[in-house]
Amino acid sequence: MEQNFTVKNAKHILYNEISNYYNKIDSLKDLKSKICICNDILSILKIDLKDMFHQIEVLSFFLDMIYDEFEAKRIHNRINYIVSNSAFTNDEIILRDALIALDLIKQKIQDKKDELILKYNRTNYEIENEKIIIQKYKYMLGNIKHDGYIGENHKETFIDLMHKYGATDTEIIQVLERININYQNKKNNNKSPKIYTVINMLNSEYKPYEISELDDYEYKKIYNPLITSLYDSIMKDGIESILKYLQEELSEEMQLQQFDYVMQNVINKVINSLQESVDNIKDLEYYKELKDVIIEEYLTNLRTFKLLKTYYHNKREKYDAIEVELEQEQIEEINEVNKLIYLPNASSTCLESDLKDIPEEFYDDVIKLLNNLKIGQLTNKNCRPFNGNKKLKSYRELRDDQLRILIRNIKENIYVVLGIFQKQDDNDLKGFLGRANRYNPNDYDSDEKIQYLMEKSIDANERIYSFLEKNTRKGNR
Repeated sequence: MEQNFTVKNAKHILYNEISNYYNKIDSLKDLKSKICICNDILSILKIDLKDMFHQIEVLSFFLDMIYDEFEAKRIHNRINYIVSNSAFTNDEIILRDALIALDLIKQKIQDKKDELILKYNRTNYEIENEKIIIQKYKYMLGNIKHDGYIGENHKETFIDLMHKYGATDTEIIQVLERININYQNKKNNNKSPKIYTVINMLNSEYKPYEISELDDYEYKKIYNPLITSLYDSIMKDGIESILKYLQEELSEEMQLQQFDYVMQNVINKVINSLQESVDNIKDLEYYKELKDVIIEEYLTNLRTFKLLKTYYHNKREKYDAIEVELEQEQIEEINEVNKLIYLPNASSTCLESDLKDIPEEFYDDVIKLLNNLKIGQLTNKNCRPFNGNKKLKSYRELRDDQLRILIRNIKENIYVVLGIFQKQDDNDLKGFLGRANRYNPNDYDSDEKIQYLMEKSIDANERIYSFLEKNTRKGNR
């Protein structure tokens, strides 16, 4: 999902609202000053014409303060003309016309004063009404800027403001989650992958199988009810309730076509449940009231989806007579066509450091990608070059769902594993470039150096697989 609305946008909006409020306060002072000036002008226009003649320049100064340059000059010239032609004459007609003309100018000034008073009252009303909400904005902005969080008592105010600026519900939820992640990361020294769950949900994409219909009507009569029964059992009693049945009985009783039909339909139903959870979390009302419930439901369904997918793929490979074991204790029995060097860092390896930021529900996929790289079983979908990017042309990416692993072939069948990250928003290029910068060609410019790094990677390989398998089982409980 492309995110156009960020935490930075939210801070900017809050800052603008607060700034606009204080600008109104400054504007109120300016309006009050202009009203006083109007009173001063009206006072001068009421004095004797001879005295007024000596106040013409003062009037010019005052008019410049309440009108634009053109209008101020026009009124000043009019007053100057009237007073200059009438102040020192005894002609009653001239004096009468002068007073009538000045009355019209006084009315114009009075109208300006009334306009300023109306604007003053309206601005003052807005300031009084906004006083409480601006305090909330200031509190929220301070919290966000210092890795705080938005409490429940301010959340509705925040949502209304973001809507005002055109943010969608999904964008608002993204921002709220990012703020919460910043808060949790600051509060806890150890990052909990679970805090990324909502972000992962909003960026998730689960593609259902395109299922070929069974031609035989009798088969449909048998297997469609079985599909419904299997799915209902999973939703009611959990995936463990049918795993044994699937492993020991289901595939043994079916031909490949029927097995595909049953498993793909069951998995698609689980995908629909995952998508329903995603749709629910995108609904602001559900998000505010049922966030924790939706997350638990989603994680349960995600675990079910991964277990079913793993079971199905493993059984599918057996149908096709392809024996690929994915557990670390079995990997040495497989003919490894590629050797891996895990790029070292100060503490262990870059991959081990990166794994701490990867949610546990993806660890099983990490194992699969590494295993398939070792045995040369990667597809074009899972292993891609960087076409069109000069900085990354010597690298390849391993990918599965939201996982991205960067590798580089340094010699024949030897690959350096530079790191891993989880796709979030549009961070692919940044993640790849950051890990590509870890590569130093001087570390691999001799066979001796390469052999040394390969030997170090044997211990690293055991640590990595031990960590992944331990936490995969923990995440699947």
